[in-house]
Amino acid sequence: MNVAELRSRVGHMRDRGVERLDVRARHAGRRIRLDPAQRGCTGGGAAAVATGMTALCMGNDIGGSIRIPSHFCGIYGIKPTENLVSKHGISPGMPRMDSVGYRSVRHLACSGPLARSIEDLILSLRIIAGPDLKDQDVPVVCLDDPPPREMKDLRIAWTDDFGGITVTEETSRAIQEFAGRLARAGCTVERAQPENFDPEMVWGTYGRIMDMELGPYNPPLMRFVNFLFGWAYRKDVPMIRMVYPITFDKYMTDLTRRDALTASLEEFLQEWDVWVTPVSTTPAYPHIEPKTYFGPYPVYTQGVSVDGTEINYLVANSAYTTVFNLTGSPVVVTPIAYTEDGMPIGGRERLEGQFTGLSGSPRDQQGDDLMDVARGGTLVPDQGETLVSLYQQRRVTALMPLMLKIQPMRDNEKKILEYVERDLIVKRNHRMAERALPLLQKGNLFIAVGALHLSGKEGLVELLRAAGYKVTAIH
Repeated sequence: MNVAELRSRVGHMRDRGVERLDVRARHAGRRIRLDPAQRGCTGGGAAAVATGMTALCMGNDIGGSIRIPSHFCGIYGIKPTENLVSKHGISPGMPRMDSVGYRSVRHLACSGPLARSIEDLILSLRIIAGPDLKDQDVPVVCLDDPPPREMKDLRIAWTDDFGGITVTEETSRAIQEFAGRLARAGCTVERAQPENFDPEMVWGTYGRIMDMELGPYNPPLMRFVNFLFGWAYRKDVPMIRMVYPITFDKYMTDLTRRDALTASLEEFLQEWDVWVTPVSTTPAYPHIEPKTYFGPYPVYTQGVSVDGTEINYLVANSAYTTVFNLTGSPVVVTPIAYTEDGMPIGGRERLEGQFTGLSGSPRDQQGDDLMDVARGGTLVPDQGETLVSLYQQRRVTALMPLMLKIQPMRDNEKKILEYVERDLIVKRNHRMAERALPLLQKGNLFIAVGALHLSGKEGLVELLRAAGYKVTAIH
């Protein structure tokens, strides 16, 4: 049965009143649901491995796309050490190097296998690890088995809390019980975390490096619009920090900060053989649809429920994974328990010795954008600072004319501008006006909105005037 046939049958059963379909995989021996999210770039592959459709799949991971699907589906997965496995041919939403002439993503991302057993992970990793003469960042490495060690000689640290990001009670209990089993087996086990490893700094550094390495693949106009309109969405999510404008000194500063944080974690792991942590804040949950799309990027306004408390979607999913993308550390996901509802819980082990596509524009447009940046040369930082200065001076109406003067709009960018005006400005203007009217009737109200929502025939000023209110500008 192919995917289309399976999806058709599941839809037919749901139409007949079947709310949830449980599949018992003959080979995997575990329960899988088709309604929760498998989530991540390797979600489909993880579900295929868990249900016995295939013994093995390969994934890429720049923020958890191997580990989270493995955790949600109750299988094993490994994010290898950064640059242990070639990334040639793996483009998670990014243009191929031979189409743009360069490769800007130099950190955070890696490739690795997902399987139904540790033995299969070891076998597949030995096959794919090491240089292939196409990815020059991959060195020659020795993958011989380390000397055997008795359980009593292993030192294992664990935590169920990083940066105060809450996990479900069942997840916390599973981690603690797993640590207890290791202790009873003779290991030295202690709850511990590395020093000089501030969570906010870790997440923020990750977010800025990711933006500065993925940013060059995005059209300048889209980055500027994202800078103006995406602040409210990004402000509570350090993993998606935006650097505008991107400069060499900013990039070097965050890479230096990354080195220091990596050193702190490595110092911690000189004392401990394994660090056991949650993979995510929850087991698999019902799929959450994005509220809208900003160009190719999904925007989630609904959070993830963690024992009844809603947590930002991106924070809930990536708070425990992006840590190890930043440091380049190897991570193995292994199922350690099941919830009362039968959903798997994965534990993540950092073993000693061991990134959602963001660019959806056509290749010809990407090439044009790269040429524009090259022509701009040293003027690019100055252009960014000028735009920010105009915004701070309340000269909002000058922003778009200046952008078009700097870079005249091409035909294939008109759809982006149409989307921005229709979905991000006009529709939101009407929605904000509708929600504000009942509150305005009560009086004594302060409403803060972005400046671009005020002007124009369908701006908030004219919409409120049409509703009978007198609107006066004051400074």
